[in-house]
Amino acid sequence: MDPFAHFSTGAVIGKLFLYDIISKELGDKNALIISLLLGGILGILPDIDILYKKFISNIKYLEIHRTWTHSIFSHIVIAFFFCYLFCQITQTTFEISYQNIKLFFAAFIILFSHIFLDALTSWGVFYFYPFKVQWSLKSMSVVDLVFDFFLLVQLILLTLNLQSYIPFFIAICYLIFSLINRETYIKPLFKRELKKQEIIYSDLFIKPVFSNAFIWTCIVKQGDKYYTGYYSLFQNKKSIEFSTHSRNEILANNSGYLESQELIHRIKKVTSDWVSFTVLNKRLFINDVRYGFKTFSPDETRYAVSYEIIDEKADVISHINPLPNWYKIIWNRLFAK
Repeated sequence: MDPFAHFSTGAVIGKLFLYDIISKELGDKNALIISLLLGGILGILPDIDILYKKFISNIKYLEIHRTWTHSIFSHIVIAFFFCYLFCQITQTTFEISYQNIKLFFAAFIILFSHIFLDALTSWGVFYFYPFKVQWSLKSMSVVDLVFDFFLLVQLILLTLNLQSYIPFFIAICYLIFSLINRETYIKPLFKRELKKQEIIYSDLFIKPVFSNAFIWTCIVKQGDKYYTGYYSLFQNKKSIEFSTHSRNEILANNSGYLESQELIHRIKKVTSDWVSFTVLNKRLFINDVRYGFKTFSPDETRYAVSYEIIDEKADVISHINPLPNWYKIIWNRLFAK
């Protein structure tokens, strides 16, 4: 998920589990801000692999992101080191004790909160890397503004030293609702509509759209084309309109892009082969179908995320194409008739 969600979740957990220890060892004066900051830093720490981008190619970064730094094995080591470092700073004995065990598990829970949130997205994580079993529940968008809003309110309350965790509780309930809603209502609904419209498919991909878990998209594969449909929990009609878009695999096999085949194969692997191809001004773009289109129009052809092949560098350039006036588009689709 987005950095704010990770930092805020870590900060709240830090306040819950680290405050008492910090207050005991360093005093009450700065215990609140230190526990929030330490929790927040641990919360975003797994994304430290972003620093690799300066030293490796873009395609390599896409391949290794959310691997080692998002592994439970690494988090055990980091939590252990955090406990050791805290003992050195506070000049306490590094030994097996109730306080050190609590400190270790607090750090681990905060680190785990990061990969738990990432596992809810369409990208997913490898919990037990180097064992390459990917966990992707697809119940949350990478950026969910509803979730972020309640976390923001919670942070404000804590910084004002108001001991209420109602906003955080609502945020967690929202996560649980989205997960249960996807499996018990949204997924069966899309499958019924596909069957009703006699759309045969080899695979399907269901996830919330950008910013909220109230509007959902379903993408299905059928040979060399995709069907894409949207559904809002607040729309009036229950029927779903599916639009079709070609995968355009033939463009990738064009003789002009023979030298790009290795890069194309690597992008397919990164995206689990949810791709389509576009050529603009003789440049080949690989679209990440999982993130959908720029708008909800059935005639839309521009994807939200795409990768441009750069042969001379044996690399790709990521293009993030945000929705124009996205708040209006989301609002209108939320209550579509």
